[in-house]
Amino acid sequence: MNFDNIPINRDEQMQKIVEDTEEIIKNFKEISELITKKIDQKDEAMLKLGKKVILNQKDDSLPNYNLGSEQIKLI
Repeated sequence: MNFDNIPINRDEQMQKIVEDTEEIIKNFKEISELITKKIDQKDEAMLKLGKKVILNQKDDSLPNYNLGSEQIKLI
């Protein structure tokens, strides 16, 4: 296709480039905020899980209590 005969309006091209760039920046910002929110939710879930594990943990110093797979192999 030959573009030699198509008139080029540089002002319109620049305006379109600016609009496209602004949209890209807006989308990038929205995606970044969403990713940050998901990471925060994941971190909070892991923190809650850790607290739950610690609170539910029993005294492992009692003999033969809560034998794990490693302890069973040794017996």
